[in-house]
Amino acid sequence: MSAHRTSGYTKLEYVWLAADQSLRSKSRTIYNLSNGSLPPHWNYDGSSTGQAPCNDSEITLVPCRVFNDPFRGPPHKLVWCKGVKSDGTAAEGYNRDRA
Repeated sequence: MSAHRTSGYTKLEYVWLAADQSLRSKSRTIYNLSNGSLPPHWNYDGSSTGQAPCNDSEITLVPCRVFNDPFRGPPHKLVWCKGVKSDGTAAEGYNRDRA
C-alpha cells in the first residue's frame, strides 16, 4: 500500500488482563488519533476470558495508558486497558483500583 493511503492511520493493540491474570489483546485500526488523547472504548466477550456469564458477557475496554508500540513502530500504539462490566463494576481480574 502506498504511503499516502496509510497516512493518518494508527494500529492500536488493546491489552488487558483475563480473570486468570493472563494477558489478552486485540488490534484495531483507527484514523486520526490525536497525540496525547486516549483511544476510544472498545468491547469484547467476557465469557471467553472467564470474566462474565454468557447471558451478560459484554465487557468494555477502558483505555488507561497509551504507549508507543515497540514492535510495529510509530505511529502505532499499545493501549493498556481495564475491563468494566455492563453494571459499571470492574471485570474479574481487575483489582488495581482496590489496592
